[in-house]
Amino acid sequence: EFLLNSEGPKIRYTVEPTSHMSLKKKERLIPDTFSLYPAFPNPFNPETTLRFSVPKENQSITLNIINVRGQIVRTLFSGEASHGVQTVSWDGTDWDNRNVSAGIYFSVLNYDSGTKIQKMIMLK
Repeated sequence: EFLLNSEGPKIRYTVEPTSHMSLKKKERLIPDTFSLYPAFPNPFNPETTLRFSVPKENQSITLNIINVRGQIVRTLFSGEASHGVQTVSWDGTDWDNRNVSAGIYFSVLNYDSGTKIQKMIMLK
């Protein structure tokens, strides 16, 4: 909690963390847990950006795009990820680089001990 005063009324702000982070050497923020952040923009057309955090070096993860039928539309990342916050873009295409239909999709982050899911909406 802090106060902001710039020659006017005092305004009180409360900062609430959205995920747990810790400060490591070289003052780089390293996440303490896996996180999958909401896509931006969302709704989107034709492209959206996905961010996820990885707490340890060389973690095996998969980031898939799933449709409402539970089918994998596209795999955006599969393999070992470096620790920290990673960014991946999805251009709204499937495995064959065809544009997907407008509708609801899910980004699904799978890692060794769990799964994180975020909803996305593709507009036409």
